[in-house]
Amino acid sequence: MEIRNTEKAVARQSRSNSSRPNGSGFFTVICMGIVLLLLTVSGRPALAALDYDQLQVTGVITSVNAVTGLVTVDVTSSSCQGIRTFKADKIEKLQEYVDQRVSFFIESDKCEVKEVYTILTARGLRK
Repeated sequence: MEIRNTEKAVARQSRSNSSRPNGSGFFTVICMGIVLLLLTVSGRPALAALDYDQLQVTGVITSVNAVTGLVTVDVTSSSCQGIRTFKADKIEKLQEYVDQRVSFFIESDKCEVKEVYTILTARGLRK
């Protein structure tokens, strides 16, 4: 009799454990809901950094003006060919690359002749 009661208790315990949700699935759903809610409430400012396309430009830096923050580049990329002026935040780093070939990204997907675009990232290339 005692063995049967023990078997019944074990069976009840295993049934109650199997019917309980694991909890990790519920937690995942709640976290995803919170993230979606935050993205919905915050709107476009949360995605402002992804709001524009970038164009990669390659050329030789001909001059750097530390006072105005403007960089003149003889661009060799076909999408933006010619002498162009760009604006840069980290002007001190670009002064090292005068008369050197560099590759950088600008904050636009096109390059108009009279426009001054901002350099987002730049790196030197071997001559």
